[in-house]
Order: sequence, then structure tokens, then C-alpha cells
Amino acid sequence: MQYIIDIALVAVFALIVVASTKKGFFLTLFELGAYLVSVISAKLISASTAPTIFDSLFRDTIKERVVQSLGSAAQSDYSAKAAEIINSIPKQFDGLMQIIGIDKEQIARQVSSTNLSGEKFIENIMTNVISPAATAVLRVLIFIVISFVLSVVLRIVVK
Repeated sequence: MQYIIDIALVAVFALIVVASTKKGFFLTLFELGAYLVSVISAKLISASTAPTIFDSLFRDTIKERVVQSLGSAAQSDYSAKAAEIINSIPKQFDGLMQIIGIDKEQIARQVSSTNLSGEKFIENIMTNVISPAATAVLRVLIFIVISFVLSVVLRIVVK
């Protein structure tokens, strides 16, 4: 059972070698270069555009939803309500959140210990919780799209 991954990797490597010998060394090398250029470019572009996209397209809508979620609570209960909302995130997303560098428990503790109220509290939530999480998700999505598009375009150019 422990050798399944090893066997799969060897099989993939063998398929790459067979496909590469049919294409030729230089064409394979150019395709590899195109792939590397697309991945590096996608990383750089996604890192610089994700915050801008979040601020221009999503920030206001999400802020309105945060205000609606906290609206039923008295201002003195904002911290408890926000911690409750954060803790209500499904457990299935915990692993994903950890991969992108978000610790749900730490954020819940930080939010519950905040003594801000009203607009300052909501802005604190937006800046310290929602914006980093949404920007991380956007970076991943933008990376996938850009790397795919650039990979296709560069493969067409190489051929």
C-alpha cells in the first residue's frame, strides 16, 4: 500500500519520457520553459492583483454582510458574535485555512479580546480577518487562471 504513490510517480515519469522522446528534446525543453514562465508570471501577477480585486469588487459587499451579521447584536456583544461567526465556519475548511496561513482559533481569540465597538470593530474585522482570507483565496484562483491561460498561449507560441 505504501508503494502506490511511488509506482504512480514512476509511471507518470515514464509517460513523460516517452512523450518527450516522440516530440524531441528541444520542443520538450521549450515547453518546460513556457510552463515555468507561466507559473512564475502567474505567481507574480496573482500576488499583486488579488488585493486590488478584493478592494474594488468584494470589500463593500462583504462589509455589508458583516454589518448585517453583527447588526442583531448589541455593540457590546460584537466580539462574542464575531467569534461565534468565525467558529461557525465548517470544519471542512479548517485544512484549507491552515494551508493558506489562517488560524481560525487565533483569529477568534483576537476578535473576542478586541474592545472596539461599532464601525472601528467592523473595520478591524475586515482588515485583520476577512481581507487576508479573501485575498489568499483570490490569489489561488487568479494563479490557477493565469497559469492556465499563459501555459496555453506559450504552448501555442512555442509550436
